[in-house]
Amino acid sequence: MVPQRACWRLALVELWGIILQGAIESAEVGHTTRFREIEIRKRSFPQESDGCMTIDCMVSPFAVDVEMPWAVVETVTVEPLARDTEWREHKVATQKIICSLAHEIKNPLGGLRGAAQLLGRQLVADDLQEYTKIIISEADHLTKLVDRMIAPRLPLSSEDFNLHEVLEHVRHFIEVEFGEEIEVRRDYDPSIPYATGQKEYLIQAILNIARNAVQAINGLGVIQFRTRVRRQITVGGRRHRQALEETISDNGPGIAKELQEKIFLPMITGRPGGAGLGLTLAQDIVDRQGGAIECTSLSGETRFTLLLPVDPIS
Repeated sequence: MVPQRACWRLALVELWGIILQGAIESAEVGHTTRFREIEIRKRSFPQESDGCMTIDCMVSPFAVDVEMPWAVVETVTVEPLARDTEWREHKVATQKIICSLAHEIKNPLGGLRGAAQLLGRQLVADDLQEYTKIIISEADHLTKLVDRMIAPRLPLSSEDFNLHEVLEHVRHFIEVEFGEEIEVRRDYDPSIPYATGQKEYLIQAILNIARNAVQAINGLGVIQFRTRVRRQITVGGRRHRQALEETISDNGPGIAKELQEKIFLPMITGRPGGAGLGLTLAQDIVDRQGGAIECTSLSGETRFTLLLPVDPIS
């Protein structure tokens, strides 16, 4: 902890310059600023050569003196996976896997749609025809989703939507798929602004994470959906005035320590019979929307946090 107005004389300012200056000024009026994956120059001893390091940083107000505002500066050294050669190779492999799966999925979807159309023509009762219409509609929805997944990585067409509607949609899917005995607790911030991005993509990403959570507790625990607004936060090297934070947590046994650093890589799973693609796809979807996913896991609590910038993707 350092007195705020004395911060300008610290070597820390020399490293972060104007960026840190803005964060400290924000702390003076009560705002917390978060930075993710910021590269700075290390101050070395004379006999050592200078180098760079990557950190996460949080600057927040600390009410200790009415006349002299204070700020708390917390830093954590990180090794971003996106900079790792192995990770980049896995990203390329992931896209190839997605393309292969897409073709395998689209073929039976076409047959399913055609069969539903033929069945609908032979049914007389309107309520039965309504079921076939649902099958056709969902098959079309999945086909469009697959097409988008294998499309070139162009900027997505953005729309404004309510994040809570997305979460409630996912909650409904979970209850239908796994039964209403699954307890999903909700801790929503009613003041959050609309999200900006591709709604259908985000539903799929959150659904993949929520399914993992349900399978982790094996129907005997609690899932929690939580939303908050984060201000002055850096996501993917870009600073945003606001971002939506959505957390999906469970009270299951946790993810094995040896898997935690690899959990978003394709074909990595701790569940027998799991394909190891759900989280990989979720990360790819959120990444395309300019956001980020983080995971922390201990015995009794596993938490996936999605950060979605509010401002449109440029």
